[in-house]
Amino acid sequence: MSRAAYDIEDGPRSRKSTTPQLSVSACPAWVCPALAVLVLTLYAAFPTRNYYWDGVSFALAIESPDRLSALFLHPNHLIYNGIGYVLWSGVRAFGFDLRALVVLQTLSIIAAVLSVWVLHRLLLRITNSAYVATSLAALFAFSSTWWKFATDADAYILGTLALIVAAHLTYASKQPRPALIGFVHAWGMLVHQLAAIFFVPVALHIHRKCGLRTMLQYGATAGGITLFVYCGAFWLSQENWSPVAFGRWLTSHSLDVSFSFNPLSNATVTATSYIRLFFGGRANLLSQFWGPFFIVVVAGLVILVVKLLLQFRGRWKDLCLFDASAMLDTELRFPILWVAAYAAFLFFWLPNNTFYKLFLLPGIILILAQVLAKYSGPRRYRLALFTAAVALANFAFSIFPYSHVEANKPLSFALDMQRRWSDRTVVYHASFTPDNWIIRYFNPATTWKKMKPGDLTGFEREATQDVQSGHDVWIDTTAADALAGSGAIFSPHYGAVRELVNSRHRIRFALWRPRGVDSYHR
Repeated sequence: MSRAAYDIEDGPRSRKSTTPQLSVSACPAWVCPALAVLVLTLYAAFPTRNYYWDGVSFALAIESPDRLSALFLHPNHLIYNGIGYVLWSGVRAFGFDLRALVVLQTLSIIAAVLSVWVLHRLLLRITNSAYVATSLAALFAFSSTWWKFATDADAYILGTLALIVAAHLTYASKQPRPALIGFVHAWGMLVHQLAAIFFVPVALHIHRKCGLRTMLQYGATAGGITLFVYCGAFWLSQENWSPVAFGRWLTSHSLDVSFSFNPLSNATVTATSYIRLFFGGRANLLSQFWGPFFIVVVAGLVILVVKLLLQFRGRWKDLCLFDASAMLDTELRFPILWVAAYAAFLFFWLPNNTFYKLFLLPGIILILAQVLAKYSGPRRYRLALFTAAVALANFAFSIFPYSHVEANKPLSFALDMQRRWSDRTVVYHASFTPDNWIIRYFNPATTWKKMKPGDLTGFEREATQDVQSGHDVWIDTTAADALAGSGAIFSPHYGAVRELVNSRHRIRFALWRPRGVDSYHR
């Protein structure tokens, strides 16, 4: 296969050989640092306030005194909370009074910038084109879902970093080192279980390139480290050596999620999720956070993106996208296997979850790099314009609006409750819902108690004792629902009510009064 290589300036240079380029000398030395600084600046300047619910739960677990709770050592992201706890404890030991959520967001930003850096270096090696590599690395950095989670608290960014590093060690090395690749991949699997699917492309690539023995060395390293740590964590959190219990714990997940085997529905939501992977946000945020002039500018950007996509579609033949021999080319085999392995699994497992597809996003970028590097026609910088338009559109529709508290209604509600609640506030709940996670996290002085199911008498006795000891007692939506379901006529015992009820949220907190009390001290 021939490949046209380009300088960072306009115009094609001579065609190169078919082997991956193992030198980045074609790229000016300032390009990689400049891209990293740009990405770091934008990530740090606009951290999201549209917090991922799991990220809030991670922060709660890290700040909880019960370090070996089921939430802290969760098999889906085994060591992530531990890493967060070590970092959070470290910054506090140096006198920085930071919440765990801020520390986790900072960790994501650093991991995301490192991911862009390593991917950029890998793209330079396999394309020998500063223009193609930089444009695609920027497209990766400013794609909608990646950009959002890069500034949030989550395990996906750190896990994807491990895959990118392992891919660099595997794909861009003349002689892959199986033990090192296995160690890095084990790190990814311990951060998040979905990294395990990456075994398919790596194992097949190593086997084809180095043989069965080297592949087994990689598999033994990655699998051995991962299994050893999981067994230790299982014993610490469950104090159980049962293989059956270990298997159930290892494959545990939320009760409301499962595989879906509806091909038509899966195909529809999967296609939508891949679009959201690159383009995101909500149009109604424009009118809330931007003026009319900027809305016109953004509309122009959307038109430009669509136009560039149509222009790319007209060049598919030149890019050899449908050339069967190119698709089977050895250089394309690794990223195609990477994307195919994840895409096949995620087609059936929660296909609507766009953020799971972050694990295959680097593979998509590598495929694009191989395809675009073969283009030898006239350069009109469509790729750079497309990347810039995508970045600006995502910034306008999503990143900038969601960097404001006002765009996150539950967060605004939680901060409003800070003015009403104190360290004398006790909140009763029947179920600790994701909405409650953010309310509780941003009201750390409050005490939260779980009601015993069906025990109305016990609740009234304990809540009355709390009031008598000088506490303000509030009940949340789930507690009110549980009490209403018990047949009790409970509404006369409500005091002040604060709520956020709309099509997306149903949050209510009511000040509770003991029976026979007509007035309240607050």
